Amino acid sequence: MPGRGTNMAISVSRDVISYCVKKGSPIFASLLFAEGAFDGIPHSVLFDKCIGILPDVCWQLLYFWYHKLTVQIRWNNVLSDIIRVERDTRQGSLSSPFLFTIFYQDMIVELSNTIGGIWIDNTSYNVSCYAGDVLLTSTTVTGLQRLIDVADKYISSHSLGFNPINHCITFVKTSFVKDPEWSLDGTVLTQSTNITYLGANLSNNYNHIESRIKSCRKAFSAMQSTGFCKGSLAPDTIAHIWKIAIQPIMLYATQCYKLTKTSL
Repeated sequence: MPGRGTNMAISVSRDVISYCVKKGSPIFASLLFAEGAFDGIPHSVLFDKCIGILPDVCWQLLYFWYHKLTVQIRWNNVLSDIIRVERDTRQGSLSSPFLFTIFYQDMIVELSNTIGGIWIDNTSYNVSCYAGDVLLTSTTVTGLQRLIDVADKYISSHSLGFNPINHCITFVKTSFVKDPEWSLDGTVLTQSTNITYLGANLSNNYNHIESRIKSCRKAFSAMQSTGFCKGSLAPDTIAHIWKIAIQPIMLYATQCYKLTKTSL
């Protein structure tokens, strides 16, 4: 979608966190990863949610297409019985991100309206969601737990779940005698000093530029076997490889950070 992408989600999240920190407010965050994400969505639930959103003709076409999806497994040239596909959105399909958004929309609305998150100028910033990565933010311990419970209830009600590797972080030092804890479906979430959202670290003590340079050098080194630096490739080919395979790694999400002269 033009004008939308990971940079936008990262920037909004960082701006909200920075705003709260500058105001002296404690801010607590939890990063949840949806298991399966695109692969786990039940077709029956998906198309129920699409009613009234998709034009009738489009709904009927997609429903018929998904309803008829089957697979077979080949083993030693023997085919298994036909297995009906009842979950997932099609990989590589242009409609899949749109359908995924429709599926998550109700959860986002419910989270946004939940009391106990972050409101700035009458706008809710309780949740930032991009694909299967869900970032929840609150200025209170109980508020964050409430958001986690709402997200967990929605996902569980649709026979899905969050990845067990989920993290929580506190961005401002608190005077609590005991560090706060949050749980997801009865499991205590890991407390972390760094949290990476969509490939960008949200912690203030993290040097994003150093990380990008390190990743860029790694990608550059991986190209050595292709003749990238041995003069065996044409200059325009080398320039093209740099432009599409190495430079984007170096510049990823740099727009979301305040760059010093040294970083530049």
